[in-house]
Amino acid sequence: MKYFSYTIKVLCAFILVINSVFAQENPIIVEKLYSDTNSSTFHITIKDSVSLHYHATHTENIFVLEGTASMQLGNKIRVLQKGDYLTIPPNIAHAVWVTSNIPLRVISIQSPEFKGEDRYYINNE
Repeated sequence: MKYFSYTIKVLCAFILVINSVFAQENPIIVEKLYSDTNSSTFHITIKDSVSLHYHATHTENIFVLEGTASMQLGNKIRVLQKGDYLTIPPNIAHAVWVTSNIPLRVISIQSPEFKGEDRYYINNE
């Protein structure tokens, strides 16, 4: 029984280390919750930032679940916090910088269906 308990403790420690490494290598985690031809729904976790970009043909609706951030939306800066909701029309440049000690977690609903191809990054250099 002691061996089993020790094995479980080692396995748990290993999982924590792997999760920590995974989190550092993946500053943005996207989980698809639903998708059809009309829309796509994602759970997104942002640990640091999202670079300035726009969607040419998609409307994006964001609901903040947790965390705080500053968001560039067009030529304005907006503060995001838990419970906030916003709509990003097509062709509006947007970026996010997490300001909390915890990652920003949001639900993102894009319409029409988002297949990852309608994202255009803007170089600020």
